[in-house]
Amino acid sequence: MQQTLHFSRRRFASTFATSTPKPLSRPHILATAAIELQEQPKKRFATRPPHRLVSSPPLSRLFTSTTVKMSPAQSETIQFYKGGSLDPSSPSDTLEKILTTWSDRTLEARHDYIQHLFPLPERSPVNPDAPVLTKEVRGAFLDPEDQGAVLREGLQKAFGRMCRFYGFVLDDGQGTIAKASNFDERAPDSWLTTVDHNHLRITRIIRCMRILGMSTSSLQSLPRCFAVKFRAMAPTTQPKKTPPPP
Repeated sequence: MQQTLHFSRRRFASTFATSTPKPLSRPHILATAAIELQEQPKKRFATRPPHRLVSSPPLSRLFTSTTVKMSPAQSETIQFYKGGSLDPSSPSDTLEKILTTWSDRTLEARHDYIQHLFPLPERSPVNPDAPVLTKEVRGAFLDPEDQGAVLREGLQKAFGRMCRFYGFVLDDGQGTIAKASNFDERAPDSWLTTVDHNHLRITRIIRCMRILGMSTSSLQSLPRCFAVKFRAMAPTTQPKKTPPPP
Protein backbone atom coordinates (compact mmCIF):
# COMPACT_ATOMS: atom_id res chain seq x y z
CA MET A 1 0.00 0.00 0.00
CA GLN A 2 2.78 2.37 0.85
CA GLN A 3 4.62 1.50 -2.36
CA THR A 4 1.47 2.11 -4.45
CA LEU A 5 0.87 5.47 -2.82
CA HIS A 6 4.48 6.45 -3.32
CA PHE A 7 4.25 5.52 -7.00
CA SER A 8 1.06 7.52 -7.43
CA ARG A 9 2.69 10.62 -5.96
CA ARG A 10 5.68 10.27 -8.24
CA ARG A 11 3.42 9.79 -11.26
CA PHE A 12 1.31 12.81 -10.31
CA ALA A 13 4.40 14.92 -9.82
CA SER A 14 5.84 13.91 -13.16
CA THR A 15 2.52 14.50 -14.92
CA PHE A 16 2.13 17.97 -13.35
CA ALA A 17 5.69 18.88 -14.25
CA THR A 18 5.23 17.94 -17.91
CA SER A 19 1.88 19.79 -18.20
CA THR A 20 3.32 23.13 -16.97
CA PRO A 21 4.29 25.26 -20.04
CA LYS A 22 7.81 26.52 -20.25
CA PRO A 23 8.32 30.29 -20.26
CA LEU A 24 8.73 31.64 -23.79
CA SER A 25 11.73 33.68 -24.76
CA ARG A 26 11.37 37.29 -25.95
CA PRO A 27 12.28 36.56 -29.59
CA HIS A 28 9.71 33.80 -29.68
CA ILE A 29 7.01 36.14 -28.31
CA LEU A 30 7.83 38.82 -30.90
CA ALA A 31 7.80 36.30 -33.73
CA THR A 32 4.44 34.93 -32.62
CA ALA A 33 2.95 38.45 -32.40
CA ALA A 34 4.23 39.29 -35.88
CA ILE A 35 2.60 36.17 -37.33
CA GLU A 36 -0.71 37.01 -35.65
CA LEU A 37 -0.64 40.56 -37.02
CA GLN A 38 -0.03 39.27 -40.54
CA GLU A 39 -2.97 36.89 -40.27
CA GLN A 40 -5.37 39.63 -39.10
CA PRO A 41 -7.33 41.47 -41.82
CA LYS A 42 -5.97 44.92 -42.59
CA LYS A 43 -8.07 47.84 -41.40
CA ARG A 44 -8.69 50.84 -43.59
CA PHE A 45 -7.76 54.10 -41.97
CA ALA A 46 -8.85 57.50 -43.19
CA THR A 47 -5.84 59.33 -44.57
CA ARG A 48 -5.52 63.08 -44.92
CA PRO A 49 -4.63 64.56 -48.28
CA PRO A 50 -1.03 65.74 -48.51
CA HIS A 51 -0.40 69.38 -47.64
CA ARG A 52 0.09 71.77 -50.50
CA LEU A 53 3.47 73.43 -50.30
CA VAL A 54 3.52 77.08 -51.28
CA SER A 55 6.81 78.83 -51.89
CA SER A 56 7.23 82.54 -52.41
CA PRO A 57 9.32 82.59 -55.60
CA PRO A 58 8.35 82.77 -58.38
CA LEU A 59 5.74 85.49 -58.18
CA SER A 60 2.99 83.32 -59.61
CA ARG A 61 3.12 81.15 -56.49
CA LEU A 62 2.65 84.03 -54.10
CA PHE A 63 -1.11 83.76 -54.42
CA THR A 64 -2.38 80.69 -52.60
CA SER A 65 -5.72 78.92 -52.76
CA THR A 66 -7.00 81.08 -49.88
CA THR A 67 -6.80 84.18 -52.07
CA VAL A 68 -10.22 85.60 -52.90
CA LYS A 69 -10.57 86.62 -56.54
CA MET A 70 -12.37 89.90 -57.11
CA SER A 71 -12.15 92.93 -59.32
CA PRO A 72 -9.90 95.83 -58.27
CA ALA A 73 -12.94 98.08 -57.84
CA GLN A 74 -14.42 95.65 -55.29
CA SER A 75 -11.18 95.13 -53.40
CA GLU A 76 -11.10 96.46 -49.85
CA THR A 77 -7.42 97.30 -50.27
CA ILE A 78 -8.09 99.56 -53.26
CA GLN A 79 -11.03 101.20 -51.52
CA PHE A 80 -8.96 101.74 -48.39
CA TYR A 81 -6.10 103.36 -50.29
CA LYS A 82 -8.61 105.57 -52.10
CA GLY A 83 -10.00 106.99 -48.88
CA GLY A 84 -11.98 104.14 -47.37
CA SER A 85 -11.89 103.03 -43.75
CA LEU A 86 -10.62 99.99 -41.93
CA ASP A 87 -14.12 98.88 -41.03
CA PRO A 88 -17.62 100.14 -41.88
CA SER A 89 -18.33 100.44 -38.16
CA SER A 90 -15.52 103.00 -37.80
CA PRO A 91 -15.62 105.15 -40.96
CA SER A 92 -13.22 107.70 -39.49
CA ASP A 93 -10.28 105.26 -39.45
CA THR A 94 -9.01 106.17 -42.90
CA LEU A 95 -5.52 105.93 -44.32
CA GLU A 96 -4.99 109.67 -43.91
CA LYS A 97 -6.02 109.57 -40.25
CA ILE A 98 -3.79 106.59 -39.47
CA LEU A 99 -0.75 108.20 -41.06
CA THR A 100 -1.22 111.69 -39.65
CA THR A 101 -3.06 111.53 -36.32
CA TRP A 102 -2.36 108.11 -34.81
CA SER A 103 0.40 108.21 -32.21
CA ASP A 104 3.15 105.63 -31.82
CA ARG A 105 1.32 104.28 -28.79
CA THR A 106 -1.80 103.71 -30.90
CA LEU A 107 0.17 102.00 -33.65
CA GLU A 108 1.71 99.71 -31.05
CA ALA A 109 -1.54 98.87 -29.27
CA ARG A 110 -3.85 98.28 -32.22
CA HIS A 111 -3.55 95.12 -34.31
CA ASP A 112 -6.23 95.67 -36.97
CA TYR A 113 -4.56 98.15 -39.31
CA ILE A 114 -1.24 96.64 -40.40
CA GLN A 115 -3.01 94.03 -42.57
CA HIS A 116 -4.81 96.85 -44.42
CA LEU A 117 -1.70 98.96 -44.90
CA PHE A 118 0.42 96.04 -46.09
CA PRO A 119 -1.75 93.13 -47.29
CA LEU A 120 -0.35 89.70 -48.13
CA PRO A 121 -1.70 86.85 -50.28
CA GLU A 122 -2.42 84.77 -47.15
CA ARG A 123 -5.06 85.56 -44.59
CA SER A 124 -3.83 86.83 -41.26
CA PRO A 125 -4.50 84.53 -38.28
CA VAL A 126 -4.61 87.61 -36.05
CA ASN A 127 -7.10 89.49 -38.24
CA PRO A 128 -8.75 86.96 -40.59
CA ASP A 129 -11.34 89.51 -41.77
CA ALA A 130 -8.65 91.77 -43.22
CA PRO A 131 -8.34 91.89 -47.03
CA VAL A 132 -5.82 89.73 -48.84
CA LEU A 133 -3.56 90.63 -51.72
CA THR A 134 -4.76 89.32 -55.08
CA LYS A 135 -3.31 89.40 -58.57
CA GLU A 136 -5.87 92.02 -59.54
CA VAL A 137 -4.84 94.27 -56.66
CA ARG A 138 -1.19 93.87 -57.56
CA GLY A 139 -2.00 94.79 -61.14
CA ALA A 140 -3.76 97.94 -59.93
CA PHE A 141 -0.70 99.01 -57.93
CA LEU A 142 1.56 98.35 -60.93
CA ASP A 143 -0.75 100.21 -63.30
CA PRO A 144 1.21 103.04 -64.94
CA GLU A 145 -1.92 105.17 -65.13
CA ASP A 146 -3.08 107.67 -62.52
CA GLN A 147 -4.77 105.07 -60.33
CA GLY A 148 -1.55 103.11 -59.87
CA ALA A 149 0.37 106.29 -59.05
CA VAL A 150 -2.12 107.20 -56.32
CA LEU A 151 -1.94 103.73 -54.81
CA ARG A 152 1.86 103.66 -54.86
CA GLU A 153 2.04 107.10 -53.28
CA GLY A 154 -0.21 105.98 -50.43
CA LEU A 155 1.86 102.83 -49.92
CA GLN A 156 5.05 104.88 -49.82
CA LYS A 157 3.53 107.18 -47.18
CA ALA A 158 2.52 104.17 -45.11
CA PHE A 159 6.05 102.81 -45.37
CA GLY A 160 7.49 106.14 -44.24
CA ARG A 161 5.15 106.29 -41.24
CA MET A 162 6.11 102.81 -40.10
CA CYS A 163 9.79 103.67 -40.53
CA ARG A 164 9.32 106.60 -38.13
CA PHE A 165 7.48 104.28 -35.77
CA TYR A 166 10.54 102.01 -35.66
CA GLY A 167 12.97 104.90 -35.17
CA PHE A 168 14.11 105.54 -38.73
CA VAL A 169 13.75 108.48 -41.07
CA LEU A 170 13.02 107.96 -44.76
CA ASP A 171 14.33 110.31 -47.43
CA ASP A 172 12.09 109.85 -50.46
CA GLY A 173 14.21 112.06 -52.69
CA GLN A 174 17.50 110.36 -51.95
CA GLY A 175 15.93 106.93 -51.50
CA THR A 176 17.81 106.33 -48.27
CA ILE A 177 16.93 105.41 -44.72
CA ALA A 178 18.78 106.44 -41.55
CA LYS A 179 18.37 106.53 -37.81
CA ALA A 180 16.02 109.20 -36.51
CA SER A 181 16.81 111.52 -33.61
CA ASN A 182 14.57 109.43 -31.33
CA PHE A 183 16.00 106.09 -32.44
CA ASP A 184 17.33 105.17 -29.00
CA GLU A 185 13.85 105.74 -27.59
CA ARG A 186 11.73 104.14 -30.31
CA ALA A 187 13.79 101.04 -31.15
CA PRO A 188 13.69 99.37 -27.70
CA ASP A 189 9.97 100.14 -27.41
CA SER A 190 9.08 98.63 -30.77
CA TRP A 191 11.44 96.03 -32.24
CA LEU A 192 14.89 95.97 -30.59
CA THR A 193 14.11 93.02 -28.33
CA THR A 194 14.34 89.25 -28.48
CA VAL A 195 10.67 88.39 -29.08
CA ASP A 196 8.11 90.92 -30.29
CA HIS A 197 5.13 91.03 -32.63
CA ASN A 198 6.73 93.91 -34.52
CA HIS A 199 9.16 91.44 -36.05
CA LEU A 200 6.21 89.92 -37.91
CA ARG A 201 5.06 93.38 -38.90
CA ILE A 202 8.47 94.21 -40.35
CA THR A 203 8.60 91.07 -42.48
CA ARG A 204 5.03 91.78 -43.63
CA ILE A 205 5.97 95.30 -44.69
CA ILE A 206 9.04 94.18 -46.63
CA ARG A 207 7.28 91.31 -48.38
CA CYS A 208 4.18 93.35 -49.27
CA MET A 209 6.16 96.17 -50.82
CA ARG A 210 8.29 93.77 -52.84
CA ILE A 211 5.20 92.03 -54.20
CA LEU A 212 3.68 95.39 -55.16
CA GLY A 213 6.80 96.44 -57.02
CA MET A 214 8.05 98.94 -54.42
CA SER A 215 11.50 97.42 -53.97
CA THR A 216 13.27 100.77 -53.66
CA SER A 217 16.77 101.33 -52.37
CA SER A 218 15.37 102.45 -49.02
CA LEU A 219 13.39 99.22 -48.70
CA GLN A 220 16.46 97.19 -49.58
CA SER A 221 18.53 98.98 -46.95
CA LEU A 222 15.93 98.50 -44.21
CA PRO A 223 16.74 94.82 -43.49
CA ARG A 224 20.43 95.70 -43.35
CA CYS A 225 19.72 98.40 -40.77
CA PHE A 226 17.87 95.91 -38.60
CA ALA A 227 20.56 93.27 -39.00
CA VAL A 228 23.45 95.62 -38.19
CA LYS A 229 21.73 96.97 -35.11
CA PHE A 230 20.79 93.50 -33.89
CA ARG A 231 24.37 92.31 -34.22
CA ALA A 232 25.66 95.35 -32.35
CA MET A 233 23.09 94.92 -29.57
CA ALA A 234 23.21 91.11 -29.42
CA PRO A 235 24.86 90.89 -25.96
CA THR A 236 22.17 93.11 -24.43
CA THR A 237 19.16 91.68 -26.25
CA GLN A 238 19.78 88.04 -25.39
CA PRO A 239 17.50 86.65 -22.65
CA LYS A 240 19.14 86.24 -19.29
CA LYS A 241 20.19 82.72 -18.36
CA THR A 242 19.10 81.46 -14.97
CA PRO A 243 22.04 80.12 -12.92
CA PRO A 244 22.01 76.37 -12.21
CA PRO A 245 20.79 75.32 -8.78
CA PRO A 246 23.56 74.81 -6.19
